[in-house]
Amino acid sequence: MTLRPSGRPDAPVAVLTVDDDGPGIPPEEREQVFQRFRRRPDSPGSGLGLTLVAQQIALHRGTVGITERPQGPGARFEVRLPRPGDAEPDTRTLELPLRRDWLSTLPAQRPARKLPAT
Repeated sequence: MTLRPSGRPDAPVAVLTVDDDGPGIPPEEREQVFQRFRRRPDSPGSGLGLTLVAQQIALHRGTVGITERPQGPGARFEVRLPRPGDAEPDTRTLELPLRRDWLSTLPAQRPARKLPAT
């Protein structure tokens, strides 16, 4: 696990990288693992862990992605979060939508939301 600044002046974010040495996640399944109750048949989990991770990161205006691990089998999870005090002055967390399906629908299917005026 590493935590570092992005290193790009045009992208003032903190980057958290976590490598695991499990079986990895095929590219075609990477977006699906963030959906509620999505898990492999042999998984002992409930299918909520990565959904909750993605939810918390989104609420803090960040992103999470999955790639190949550079050395050996497994997956690399990369979280990008805005750094307080950088170019973006609005660092408030987002409000949760009233609907509970916000992570199980595709972004194009969701209606646009306006943030409250400050």
